[in-house]
Amino acid sequence: MQRSSFGFFIDQLSLLSPDALGDVKRIESVFGPTTFVHLSRKDRVAQAISRVRAEQTGLWHRNADGSVLERQAPPKKPHYDPDAIAWHMKELSALDDEWERWFEQNNLEPVRIAYDALSENPQKVLAEVLSEIECDPTLAERVETPTAKLADRESQTWAQRFLGEYRQS
Repeated sequence: MQRSSFGFFIDQLSLLSPDALGDVKRIESVFGPTTFVHLSRKDRVAQAISRVRAEQTGLWHRNADGSVLERQAPPKKPHYDPDAIAWHMKELSALDDEWERWFEQNNLEPVRIAYDALSENPQKVLAEVLSEIECDPTLAERVETPTAKLADRESQTWAQRFLGEYRQS
């Protein structure tokens, strides 16, 4: 769940479970014992560029075969926008910080997943998560990755350009 949706989610859970005090109690009253998993991306520039390009092009996800999985707007050509990249970097960092505060406030140590590790070897990361929740990690071997990464040479070019400009300012 993305952090920006979390408040609404908790509000809805409070309707389902009004006697449960606190977010974790509400979650567990509806879903049962819960293992919290936190996916984060260390490379904020790449993450911000992905967000900017998705917003500009309308394309958010591709299937593993390259076909469109999720498009939210008609196709448009992306354009380099350093202000949008900087804004998203700040916003994404703030959202991640909110998760960290929430975990700390609730005395939780989530299973931590790094985006790069997940992107590089999704079956390995899935096996690690399955182990954490006491399930058979070999089940991950049979799971095919349903999506393709959207980042490409243009994303890398934007990142190099942004980092060059960002260091100069």
